[in-house]
Amino acid sequence: MDKNFTEEYVAINGISQYFLHIPNDSKDVAIMLHGGPGIPSSYLAYYHQPYLDFCNVVYYDQRGAGKTQLKNKTKPESLSMNIMLEDLKQQSSM
Repeated sequence: MDKNFTEEYVAINGISQYFLHIPNDSKDVAIMLHGGPGIPSSYLAYYHQPYLDFCNVVYYDQRGAGKTQLKNKTKPESLSMNIMLEDLKQQSSM
């Protein structure tokens, strides 16, 4: 993977959630969600990059996964589908 990427934490629903951005000149954006919770989604960036060179790509470590989990130690009771969907709705409106 080339070094043209940025990482950030964004406050969403009371916790810091991790994003890895791989920019492109396109206006199109693909948000990579994984089946989590558990492992990070960003480890797939290296494998996906050759196939996603037509758009901006955002890897999102959702609540309970990857670098979001490392920073927040999310409790199992906050891993409901409703809470995780609310997180996604909030980040997509930013």
